[in-house]
Amino acid sequence: MSTRPIKSPTIFQVPVRQQGIEIITPHFIRTMHKRGAVIQVWTINDEEEMRRLYQMGVDSVMTDKPELAIKVAAELGIRTTQ
Repeated sequence: MSTRPIKSPTIFQVPVRQQGIEIITPHFIRTMHKRGAVIQVWTINDEEEMRRLYQMGVDSVMTDKPELAIKVAAELGIRTTQ
């Protein structure tokens, strides 16, 4: 009996920038999303930076302030709260 491997998305867990190089750009996000990748950015604790990244199209942010990430995502309509 053969089984097909489960295809899971590639997940990028990356900083916004590294050694002066901007990694998270609209082009990077578009390109990786076209390939089915998930983009998670770390470590974002600033509300305006979270907002900018979510609006740019990242899939999630890693943060020391999860309440803030939930608040920003809810305000942008990315996540609904109960």
